[in-house]
Amino acid sequence: GGGGGRQRFATTANTDSLAQGIQRRRGMAAHRTKQARKKKVLLYRRYRVGELPDIQITLRDILRPLQALCLQDATVARLLFSEMFGELYTKAETERREDLGDKVQAMLASSPAHTDFVACLHAACLCCLKQAATSRRRRAAGADTSGESADGLTIQPLAISESAIRSLNYHSGILILEEHLLLQRDTELSGAASSSNKQAAGGRRRG
Repeated sequence: GGGGGRQRFATTANTDSLAQGIQRRRGMAAHRTKQARKKKVLLYRRYRVGELPDIQITLRDILRPLQALCLQDATVARLLFSEMFGELYTKAETERREDLGDKVQAMLASSPAHTDFVACLHAACLCCLKQAATSRRRRAAGADTSGESADGLTIQPLAISESAIRSLNYHSGILILEEHLLLQRDTELSGAASSSNKQAAGGRRRG
C-alpha cells in the first residue's frame, strides 16, 4: 500500500512538472512572437525604383504612416493633433470655432483623468486662447480682423484645474489658466480704454 502511494505521488509530481514545463515553453514562445512583432517593420508604401523621384504620392500615403505612428507614440499623437486642430480652428468661421470649442470642453469633462487624451485637449484649449488673444491684439492695433473671432471657447477654470490634477497634466493646466487670465485682463483694459475714449469724445463735442 505504501509503495503504491509513493508511486502515485511520483506520477502526479511528474505530471505537474511536465504541465509546468509545457506552460513555461508556451509562455517563452509567446514572448518571442511578441518581440518579433515589435521588431517587424510594416511598410505602408513602396516607392518606385528609378532615376526620377517618385512624386505620385497621394494624401492617403501620407496619412496612413502618420496614423500608425500616432497609435504607437502618445507624444507624436498629441503634437499632431495640436497642429491639425490649430489649423482648423484658425481658418474656421466664428460659428464653427464656437462649435469646436464646445466639443473640446465636452470631451474634457467626459475624460478628465486620461493623461494623454487630456494633454491633447489642453493643447487645443491653449490654441483657442492664443488665437483669441492674437485677434484682440490685432483689433486693438487697428488691423483688419474681419472674419476673425476673438471668442469661440469659454474656459471653465474649475474644469481645467480638475482635469489637470486628475490627469497629472499640471504644466498644461497652468498655461491655460495663465493665458485665460491674460486674455481677461486684455479684455478689461480694452473695455476701459474704449469707455474713456467715448467719454473724452463726448466732452469735446459738448465743449
